[in-house]
Amino acid sequence: MSLLSSCKDRVLEKMALPILNQSLLQPYGQATSLRIDSSAKTVELNLELKGETEPLQLQIKQYDLIKEGDASYLIVKEIQTSKAWLTILAEQHLLNRRLALPPQAASALSRLL
Repeated sequence: MSLLSSCKDRVLEKMALPILNQSLLQPYGQATSLRIDSSAKTVELNLELKGETEPLQLQIKQYDLIKEGDASYLIVKEIQTSKAWLTILAEQHLLNRRLALPPQAASALSRLL
């Protein structure tokens, strides 16, 4: 990973974590850490979810980002979680589908990528 890529990833992590917590994750709990490697196209996320006694680890092992007009989408190609049943569920319902990113995230991505 180049130094510039690493710096952009750290900035994106700082911007994305609060956006994730305030939008997508708010009803379920919160993300406590986010690690992005845009060169390898991987994401690691640690979550504290309501009703769970242990944190959940989520790894997106391959993704694509696409932009169409003003909208941006994440396409998850490979995913793994710390719970086998959740990995299966995620694979069945998330893989290779366009997931719309919140407008704030799309705006940040367009400036950084």
